[in-house]
Amino acid sequence: MQEYYFNIYTKEIIEEPLLSGKEIMEILNLKPSPKVGKIKELLLKAQIEGKIKTKEEAVGFIKSI
Repeated sequence: MQEYYFNIYTKEIIEEPLLSGKEIMEILNLKPSPKVGKIKELLLKAQIEGKIKTKEEAVGFIKSI
């Protein structure tokens, strides 16, 4: 299990947010609100699931929500 985590998971999964709340607000033209936090949460979940790996994919993802 540890071998999988260190050799595969940590190389393929990005756990740090690819977009900040400020970037999300700028891209989607939003003001600070709980909605921004929810979008950030959904983005991070998609990253951890391995669905999103680049900043460009993250932008596309938040625009599609």
